[in-house]
Amino acid sequence: MILTMPNLFCCFSAVYDNSLETDLKGDTSGDLEALLVQLNKGQRDESTKVDKEMAKKDAKELQEAGVTSWGTDEGKFIGVFTQRSRPQLGATFPEYKKLTNKDIADSIDGEMDGDLQKAFMTLVKCVRDPTSFRLNKLQTALKAGDTKAVAAIILTRIRRSWMSL
Repeated sequence: MILTMPNLFCCFSAVYDNSLETDLKGDTSGDLEALLVQLNKGQRDESTKVDKEMAKKDAKELQEAGVTSWGTDEGKFIGVFTQRSRPQLGATFPEYKKLTNKDIADSIDGEMDGDLQKAFMTLVKCVRDPTSFRLNKLQTALKAGDTKAVAAIILTRIRRSWMSL
C-alpha cells in the first residue's frame, strides 16, 4: 500500500475507530488546532514551481501579521504555511528577511509561544532542510530505542524514493 493521505486517514480510522481530524480537534485547541487541522487536510500546493511575486506578497503578509502589528495574526501564518509548497515557502523566507531584517524563525520565536511556536519552528526546519529534519527525527528515535518510529521514518523515505523512480 502506498502511503497517501487518504490511505493514512483510512488506516487511522480503522485502528482508532475515529477520524484523525476529530482526534486533532479533541486533543488541541485554538491556533494549534487550526494549524494541525489545516495541515491534516493535505491541501498544500505540492508543485515545485516558485512564484517570486507570490513569495514577496506572502512575506509582506507575514510581516504585517507579525512584527509590524500589535499582537500576531496567527491565522495569516497558518494560511501561508499550510497552503504554500515547500519550495514556495523556501522562497518566501528570504523575502521576509529582506523586508524585516529578521529571520522567519526569529520572528516566530518572538511572536509565538508554546506548542504553536514549536509547530511553526518544526515546519520551518522541515522546509529549510528536509533531509536534516528527518535525520534528526531518526537520531532521536534511535536514542529512545523507538523501533517503530525508526522503521516508519526509514520506510517513508524508501517509499518516497521508489515513487520518484
